[in-house]
Amino acid sequence: MPTLGVDERPLCLHAWKIFCTHPLTKLLVEFTALPSDWVRNISSEQIL
Repeated sequence: MPTLGVDERPLCLHAWKIFCTHPLTKLLVEFTALPSDWVRNISSEQIL
């Protein structure tokens, strides 16, 4: 069941860093991403 109405803006989440334990080596694996263009260009007024 959808949590948003048809006319509501979607929630946009971006994980800039994620880490987990590798299932075979049991070592910590970390991935880091650069911010998307839309994140760099967004103003604080648009967030609220």
